[in-house]
Formats: sequence, C-alpha cells, structure tokens
Amino acid sequence: EKFIFAYHPHALYPLGLVTFHLLPQFRAHFGDLRPITLIASVIFKVPLMRELACLAGCREVSALSFRKALAEHSTVALVPGGQAELCVAPRAHSETNPEIVLSTRHKGFIKIALETGANLVPVICFGEIYQLKNAICLPRLQAWTYKQFGFPIPFLPVGRYGMPIPLRTEGDEPGITFVVGKAMKVGKVPAGERISRDMVEETHRIYYERVQQLYEKYKGVAGYQDKPLVLEHKS
Repeated sequence: EKFIFAYHPHALYPLGLVTFHLLPQFRAHFGDLRPITLIASVIFKVPLMRELACLAGCREVSALSFRKALAEHSTVALVPGGQAELCVAPRAHSETNPEIVLSTRHKGFIKIALETGANLVPVICFGEIYQLKNAICLPRLQAWTYKQFGFPIPFLPVGRYGMPIPLRTEGDEPGITFVVGKAMKVGKVPAGERISRDMVEETHRIYYERVQQLYEKYKGVAGYQDKPLVLEHKS
C-alpha cells in the first residue's frame, strides 16, 4: 500500500512534519512506515537550511520527486497548503478573532493519489503555529512576493527573546498535539485512462471534509475550541 500523509497547517517552521512519524504512537499504528518528507524547493537554495534538509532525508516537493518517492518508498509526507499558508498564519494570533487558515488551492497531491492509488492520511498539528510569529506582518506584500518568488517576504520568525526560539506554553496549555486521521482510500485510475477534473475536484472536496471533521473532533482536547478552521481557496 502507498500512503500520502498530508500535514496541516504550515507553521513558520513546520518541524513537526519531519518528526511526527518518529513518535511511539505513530509506530504503534503504522509500524515501520517512514515517510519521505517533501518540502519547498526554495529550502534547497538556502545555505545551512539545505544541509539540514538533506540530513533529515527531505526531498523537494516537485511532481517528479513526489512520484519517485512514492514509487521507491511507498510513503511520503508533505504540507498541501504550502508556503501560501505562511501569509495567513498571522490570523491565528489575532487577539479578537483567532482562526486557523488552510490554503486548499493545491490539488497536485490529489491527482498523484489518483494516479497511484495512494491512501490520503490527514495529519493536524495543534500548537505548532503558536510557537513562532512573523515579526513583520504585511499580508498583501507577503502574498505578492509569494506569487512572484515562491516565498513570502518579509519573513522574520521570532519567539522567545525576540529570536527564532519557540515560545513556552503557559499554564494548562497542552503544547503540541499531533492528530493522525484514518486513511482515506483512493481508487487507482487505470493506466491509460484520463484523470478528469471532476475526479480531482470530488476527491479534493471529500478529503477536506475529512480534515474539517478531524479538526472539529479534536480541537477541544488541543485547546482550540475558540479557534475555527477556515478553508480558503485563493489562486
């Protein structure tokens, strides 16, 4: 069997993407599955970050690399929302109306699931988005630079002491909680048969319905009861 672990949301540094499958609870349910982590290609252009990504066994999230990783290892993990979610992450920190926003416009992972028959497994990380903030919040500029360059600028993650050190949890805050949903079986489209837009759209719709249901089921346990999940589709 093949599996695509789809991780939500994209925090400023989604380190949980490369660690959630190392936890004992994951091993208890999925055995020896070790996903190949797919990350933004821009990371491999930045010194030090490139070396750290290679050390962690990450690969770029291109279609070619995606298909190759599934063919060779049967299991991958990625953030479907991509870096577009960095532009909306500040909305989680609103003092009056905090909300967790997922960008749902990417559908390439759905198409590859249909091509390969890979199971789609939603993973929600509660808490990680609150560990760091972008010190410079200019949503329109960051959205524009993301479209132009593939990365939102300015980008200055800060936490404790004004440095990129994760903030401490306070009081009874639960910290980071990973929730892995049930695998959604996706029927493999026979070789030579065209994958229609309707197939992709319907699978995409059902998948995000499951993400929404998973969030609603566990948001209270994770301390997110007053933080709605917002699904946004923007090009």
